[in-house]
Amino acid sequence: MLLEQIKPSVFTTKSKVQELAKKHGIPSQEVLSALVGKKKKCDIFKSNLKEENLPTVKTPSISEIAEKHGCSVKKIESQLKQGVTHELEHTKKRDVAREIALDHIAEDPDYYTKLKEIEH
Repeated sequence: MLLEQIKPSVFTTKSKVQELAKKHGIPSQEVLSALVGKKKKCDIFKSNLKEENLPTVKTPSISEIAEKHGCSVKKIESQLKQGVTHELEHTKKRDVAREIALDHIAEDPDYYTKLKEIEH
């Protein structure tokens, strides 16, 4: 049987399941069920969580954020300082904390001021 020939792999992604289903004219759910029977579902989509499969989004610079929101670089630097301090509660890597903080500030230049108000 065709489904018995499908071999699970850590590289079996959702798109691969869909491709197999289309190629063989069977529903994606059947392909997935066949794979799940041979391997844990979390392993099937594990490759989707690998860094190389994640979409790449450039973290904006301090000056880009200031320009986007029409505020001073000094204000963004102040928020970044608060942000790195806050994010270091969740990671030990300063560069990761900085990137997370910049991403939050890019969405809202007062992110950490507002967060501080909510937490207190």
